[in-house]
Amino acid sequence: MNVLKSIFAGLLLAAVLIEAPAADPQKPDPKRIDVTIAIRAGIVRGSRVRLTGSTNLPEGTQLSFAIETPGGRILAQDSGTVKEGKFSSVIFFMEHGLAAGKYVGTVTMPVAAVQPQNVRTVIGPKGENLAGKFISKEKYGGGNTAGAWISFSINRRNMEKADREYHDKRAHLIGTIKSLARQLLQELLNFKDSENFAWYGFGAGGPYNAWLKRVTEFRDTLAKELPREAQIDPQLLVVPGKLMQLGFEFMKSKGKPTTYTEAVLPDLKKAIDFGKTPKRRR
Repeated sequence: MNVLKSIFAGLLLAAVLIEAPAADPQKPDPKRIDVTIAIRAGIVRGSRVRLTGSTNLPEGTQLSFAIETPGGRILAQDSGTVKEGKFSSVIFFMEHGLAAGKYVGTVTMPVAAVQPQNVRTVIGPKGENLAGKFISKEKYGGGNTAGAWISFSINRRNMEKADREYHDKRAHLIGTIKSLARQLLQELLNFKDSENFAWYGFGAGGPYNAWLKRVTEFRDTLAKELPREAQIDPQLLVVPGKLMQLGFEFMKSKGKPTTYTEAVLPDLKKAIDFGKTPKRRR
């Protein structure tokens, strides 16, 4: 399922990136952390926005994200954590997108008092171990905070480019899901009537257990790693479960049609374009 996972990642990256560079990292001092933050604003699916970036803040550092007007009015907020030196917000304005105009994206590390214990141990009880241009003092005495911002614009050009890239990658993802499902279904139809399948079924160590494992991984990959913004037809998302149930039904019936297989098989074939001749590009 690595192919699916790489496509999922590509769908998330189907964006026009606007990047603010981090400061050049310096040799670390045991008594302080010279904080670096690189923030990017990705224009996704026309005029939706995701904030991403990298930082040397400790693993698990709590962060807050915001999209604001140039005048400082907050339009949307989110929270997240530092994972392996990276961070990412949700995609803001999923339903309607942003109107054309100028905006500011911010990422902020709240005060040390609200950070996990492992983070406080590194940054200090009041963030006193943090230093550099990304550090500021919390005005109510909470200690040091860290943050960065980036200006970005929503305009016709980047809206159209982001929308086109999203739809291209989404179409590729759907095609890959259907192709894998067709392959698995064809394999099932090929072996369902065999004497070996009637004998071994999907038993561990048998020749058909690998098929069951692939369907299970297919199901789990779609359930756990498919980006919400992919907006895949629910009928396609249940395909791995239907494949698995068909497999067990044919195992019980020794490959013979049952009420269940007669009801499910036609709809499954339709959902994954089974038996259709692929269209050739001219």
